[in-house]
Amino acid sequence: MRRAMTGWIVLAVGFVGLGLGAVVGAQRAQVRELPASTIEAWRQYAGEVERGRRTPSGATTRLLTETAIAQHAHARSAVDLLRFVGAGVALLGVLLAIDLIRFRARHASESNAPGP
Repeated sequence: MRRAMTGWIVLAVGFVGLGLGAVVGAQRAQVRELPASTIEAWRQYAGEVERGRRTPSGATTRLLTETAIAQHAHARSAVDLLRFVGAGVALLGVLLAIDLIRFRARHASESNAPGP
C-alpha cells in the first residue's frame, strides 16, 4: 500500500510539473501585442495599393493584411488557453499531492499506533 501511495504522490508531483511547464511555456511563447501604429501602417499600405499608388493587387493585399491581423488575435487566444489549462493541471496536481500525503500520513500513524 505504501508503494502505491508513493507512486500516486509522484504522479501528482508530475502533474504539477507538467502544469507549471505549460504555464511557463505559454508565457515564453506569448504573442506580443501588435502596436496600433503597425496595424495602421499595414492598412495604409493596403489602401495605397487599392488606390493604385503601389503595384501589388489591392484585393490580395487587403485580404493578406486582414488575415495577418486576425491570425495574431487567434494565436494570442490559443496561448491564453494553454496558460489556463496549464494552471488548472498544476492546481489539480497540488491538490492531489496534498490529499495523498495527508492520507498516507494518517494511515501511517494508524499502523504505528499500539494495538489493544
